[in-house]
Amino acid sequence: MSDLYLKFANSPLGKQAVSSLGLPAPQPLERWQRSDQPFIEGDVLLGAGPAPRALATLADILKQSAATLYYPKGSDQLAASGELAQSHKAKVLDLTAEEAPKQSFKALVLDATGIKDTTELRCLYDFYHPTIRNLARNGRVLVIGMDPVHCKQPA
Repeated sequence: MSDLYLKFANSPLGKQAVSSLGLPAPQPLERWQRSDQPFIEGDVLLGAGPAPRALATLADILKQSAATLYYPKGSDQLAASGELAQSHKAKVLDLTAEEAPKQSFKALVLDATGIKDTTELRCLYDFYHPTIRNLARNGRVLVIGMDPVHCKQPA
């Protein structure tokens, strides 16, 4: 999709024309603008399934950006995420609270490198179900997993 169509579709006259013709209305994407711009800005929720292998590396990379790190609390499947709070000064987000989290996240990142079988996939549900609606515009959803070649028993 060219930028010309993007500009036209998001102009007042273009919005009317696009909606009346039934054409898609593209959303402007956040793009890299300047050389000193961090790769991500805003709140990032970083979680981990059982026996994570990449959690510390992910946290170190995200800590170098302008992102504010959060980690999930409340699910037994995501208990490994708790070590992140102490070592990287991440803030706590209670996933079992009756009210949904108020802030929006620029990224939801889950380290699923330690998942060994399908029963442990529950951590994906426990992580994304209460938070996916809080994904900001132009937000990112990442699931970091193992290469299937290195799995002992691929599902």
